[in-house]
Parts: sequence; structure tokens; C-alpha cells
Amino acid sequence: TRSWSNNARQLESYNDISVLQELNPDDIESISVLKDASATIYGLGAENGVILITTKKGQVKKPSINFTASVNLATPNVPRKVENWTSFMKWDNAMSDVAKMNHRFADAQIAAYESGAPTWTDADGNVHDAIYTDWYKESYKKFSVNQQYNASLSGGTETVNYYFGVGYANDNPILKGDTFGYKRYNFNANISVRLTPALTMRYTSAIRQTGNMGMGSFDQEWNIFYYILAAEPWVGITTKANPSHYSVVNENMHPIVLLDSALSGYTKSDGKNFNNTVDFTYNAPWLKGLTLSLNGAYDFSNNKQNTLVKNFQLYDYETDATDSSMQVRNQTEYVELVNDNARLYGRFQAMYDTHIGKHNISAMLGAELTDIKTSKLMASRNYGPSLDEFLYTHDILDQGDSNTMKNEGSRSNIRTAGYIGRLNYNYQGKYIVELMGRYDGNYQFQRGKRWIS
Repeated sequence: TRSWSNNARQLESYNDISVLQELNPDDIESISVLKDASATIYGLGAENGVILITTKKGQVKKPSINFTASVNLATPNVPRKVENWTSFMKWDNAMSDVAKMNHRFADAQIAAYESGAPTWTDADGNVHDAIYTDWYKESYKKFSVNQQYNASLSGGTETVNYYFGVGYANDNPILKGDTFGYKRYNFNANISVRLTPALTMRYTSAIRQTGNMGMGSFDQEWNIFYYILAAEPWVGITTKANPSHYSVVNENMHPIVLLDSALSGYTKSDGKNFNNTVDFTYNAPWLKGLTLSLNGAYDFSNNKQNTLVKNFQLYDYETDATDSSMQVRNQTEYVELVNDNARLYGRFQAMYDTHIGKHNISAMLGAELTDIKTSKLMASRNYGPSLDEFLYTHDILDQGDSNTMKNEGSRSNIRTAGYIGRLNYNYQGKYIVELMGRYDGNYQFQRGKRWIS
């Protein structure tokens, strides 16, 4: 069992809550949410409550192997009840009349679409294609294939129980292109050993490696669905004259270009996490109701993010002409970001429960220490300042323009310690009294004033 508490202090330096989304569901036995007094036994950082996750463990039985495989198909869940294109043009012109604005669509254009004619001629005698690009169909797959495989080995005796689990997950995007993919590899171990009739040791370990792919620009990733809907359907994906030139569309945000990392860039995130916990529990035979526990944990994570934001040029669909207004970004930028986080945690706790007639008494005393170390290193370079200078070659920092290089880094070491005590009394379960106190220390305060109660 491991507890993660979501509070501002921890999230600022060591984001434990992010681990929840990377856990393998097949390794989870139960999830509980504790708050108020029930969460205080988990010490510092539990003031906002505790999410308690119990992973599967071995049982007294012969060794058994379990394997599960899941392959599913995902389809777009976006409403596709759209207006007929010719009806849309008529309604758009009607709204322009109400607003006393010029029509966006010529009568000859509407007539060509209604009759199925391949072209139409405007008032100046220019001939245009009567095409219709369904950007939804061009951007979405009909379905995507997602896979998940899990295998486990469990068993045990009266003295030793064990559970080992491995898993692999691969989620493919519903959008075309190579962005929005996710992969996870994980290993989980849970070993419990009864050292003496009164003393039990349990060791849990979890190793996870994750990787996902996103767009280079967060703004583009956030608004991709808008760009798909906003692209003009009377414009082809590429220009009439050159199939390698992508047509200029609304706001210069061409959905097909944005979904292709080779054209617009990417954000690759790779994470490695190693979590270890050792628990010793002693049920005192010399005093019934007294339990002593010693817990220790060491967690380490390394996260690397590579971001490439490329500039690209769009062209007029009809003429294949272009200018600076059709260029998205002046420079290509490449950024590398590395984060390392390590946490060392220890806790000693004594709990006592007793019943004297109709009187029920429980008490708890505990002490804990946390040491968190974080480091961040970021570097970037541009390929520019124009499409013709410092052309992008590879996503390697040294190949960018040294005149545009930037770097920054930070390192921190946070230490906290604390003592906590709780006394509960109830009479027949009707009258309840609870007393609780804590004495916390934090290195961030000046010497002599680091402890508060």
C-alpha cells in the first residue's frame, strides 16, 4: 500500500499525483480515499486527504500465472450531423443579408455545387474548381487499435507471499498522423515475509517507462479540433499546380500539416519511474493492541521532453503563389528539457487500541522525515532567421544557430520532518472525544523558527 497526497507543497517540487495516471490497473487491488482524522496516520502532507492504493499481493497457494490481453477498436465520438454544403452557402448568404454584408458565396458558385458541375466562373471571368474537402474525414481515422497485455505470477506459503506483474499498453490516436500516441511498460513486485510470529516485512517495487507524442506547439494541440472545423471546404489539401504544396487555410493552421510531425514538429515525452517501499510491522506480544511500524521509501523519476516547433509555408490553392503572410513562424525551434526527481521518506509509528468494559481507547504517535531533491535543465536553439538561412537538418542542439541558444537550470533540496499524536475515546460508540496534535518542521524557515505546531 502506498499513499499519495495532493497538496500544493508536494506538487510544487515532486508531483506524486501524476503517478496515478501511469499505474497499471491490472496491479491494483483497491482504492480508498481518506480524509480528516482517518488520514492523519499518514503524517505530513495528509492534511488535504490521502488516496490509498493497495496493489495486489501474494496469497497462501501454489504458484499461479495469469495472462490477460485486450485489443479494442476506438472510433471518433464527434457528432457528424452537418448541413448540406449548398444549403450552408445559402444560409450564410442569408445571414449576410440580415447583417447588410456582402455575400461570401456567388450565385454561380452555389449553382455549380447544386448541379454537380466541376467548375464555376466568377464575375471577373475567373474559373474555379467546385470542390468540397471534408476536413473531418481527412483528419480522423475510421478507427484506431489500442492494445494492453498483462502477465502476473503470484503465490506463497505461510511465511512468504509474492506477486510479480508486468504490463504493456499501446494507445494509438484517433487522429491521422503520428501525434497523440502513448506507450507504457511496467513491472510491479510485492513480497511479504513473516520474519517472526510478531514481525512482518513487506517490500514493494514499481518500475514504469512511458512515452507519448504530441504536437510541437501547445496552442496548436489545444486548438486542433477547432482548426479542423475552421478550414475552408472549398480549398483543396494541396494546391492545384503542386501536390507537395499545402494550401493556405483559415488562420494558416492547416490540419493535415499540423498532424504530421515531419512538417510541423512534435513533442516527445519519455518518463522513467522507480518506486520502492519497505515496511516492517511488529505486533507486540507483550502488550495486546500495540502495533509498531517502520516505513521507508525511495522514489526516483527521470523525465525527458524534446520539442520541435517547425516553420512551414502555405500556398494559394488556385495560383500556387505564396508570400510572408502564408508562412507559419519565422524560425524552427528545438528544445530539450530534462527533469530528475528523487524522494527519500521514513516514518515510525506506534498505535495502541484497547477496550475496558464499555470504554474504547486508541492512541497513535508517529514521526516522519522527507528529503526531496529535484533538478531541471533546459536548452534550446533556433534554425533561422528565415526559411533560407540555417535550414533545419536534425533535432540536435548543436545543429541550430548558436546565436539563438538559450539555457536554464535549477536544483532544489527540500527537507521536512514532523511528529504527530492522536488520542481517541468513545463510550459505547455514542460519546466521542478526539484529541490530535502535530509538530512540523521545514527547512525553508530560518534557524530557530523551523518548527511549528
